Amino acid sequence: MASTRDRYGKPKLLLVGPMPPPYIGPAVATERLVNSPVLREAFEIELLDTGDPKGLDDIGRFSLHNVTEALSKGMKCLGALVFRRPAAIYVPIDRALWGFLRDLLFLVPAKLLGVKVVIHLRAGRFDLIHDFGAAGRMVARAGLWCASRAVVLGETVRDVFGGFIAPDRILVVPNGMDLTGWPAPDAGEEGGSGSGDDFHIVYLANLFRDKGAHVLLQALPDVLRQAPQVRVSFAGEWIDPSFRDYCMELVEKNGLAANVEFVGVVGGDVKKKLLASADLAVFVPVKPEGLPWVVLEAMASGKAVIGTPQGTMKEVIVDGGTGYLIEPDDPAALAGRILQLVNDPGACRRMGGAGRARVENIYNQPASHRALANAVLDAVGSQKSKGKSQKAKVL
Repeated sequence: MASTRDRYGKPKLLLVGPMPPPYIGPAVATERLVNSPVLREAFEIELLDTGDPKGLDDIGRFSLHNVTEALSKGMKCLGALVFRRPAAIYVPIDRALWGFLRDLLFLVPAKLLGVKVVIHLRAGRFDLIHDFGAAGRMVARAGLWCASRAVVLGETVRDVFGGFIAPDRILVVPNGMDLTGWPAPDAGEEGGSGSGDDFHIVYLANLFRDKGAHVLLQALPDVLRQAPQVRVSFAGEWIDPSFRDYCMELVEKNGLAANVEFVGVVGGDVKKKLLASADLAVFVPVKPEGLPWVVLEAMASGKAVIGTPQGTMKEVIVDGGTGYLIEPDDPAALAGRILQLVNDPGACRRMGGAGRARVENIYNQPASHRALANAVLDAVGSQKSKGKSQKAKVL
């Protein structure tokens, strides 16, 4: 039978997760882990790509297509567990029922075959134990029983599993930014917030109600009455047609067309240029979040961020230091904070600089990946071995 280590003595790690496209948070996170020099040095990595060729259309739904995809991925996982013999399996778990039932196809066989299981919840709430009654808690208990270690995004969500996992098996690993290609703004330049003919706000998120784009649209009439130079770019994909219709009604009813643009999905250098052109980033979701990449990307770009205290955002955004936190679904509070920064461009720039420093010092990718590697090594009871770096194999 194959060894659980490669010829250099590194533990084998089966990494489960979706690869982009589409460029959503879980897929971006998987791509960064697969390409991480830190993880490749610590492990021989094999990837089980759980991405769906249909994209976003069927995510989180019970359908024949999703059942078929789940069974197919489950069989591939079982084959990898039996024939590749990884020392550990890493599974970013879903927070809701149907996705977590799919995850059981990875977790249970690994546990029964003696493979160490590391789960990672990239959300601020584990819906399964709150929203699905006794059946949900039973399913959660079955899956969480498999975990040797559980990884969460911040101290504020350490108790997210509701006591189903012992506290000493729960480790905090925040998301981390790869700052390559994200140059820090020149602290001495005068071309920042409020120096031009307009004040540019960027809202970067897929567009459905949970993400709160409508709250900014509702706040804009109050903002524009005092600061008509404000314009907003919404960057993301429309997920819900009815929500799109509602937002377009807000634009038309309040006469916002001249101040608002919807630029669609952006990525790579286009995203970086869009954020570089902004004076302020706003992301005010109305439902639970984990640690949104868009917040870290805006901070990496040296922008002040207005957010809501969802998930670990209240750890990442320092209220009054790197931006502001407002309560969810509060357009009046949002309008007030925007106007405060429009009228004090120096403070806006200082907050942006403080946010960039915070990402450099705390939320950087190497530190995040080292912490995750240590979590896996802790699960397999191993010290980090130094071996030849190699690329992940794709199953």
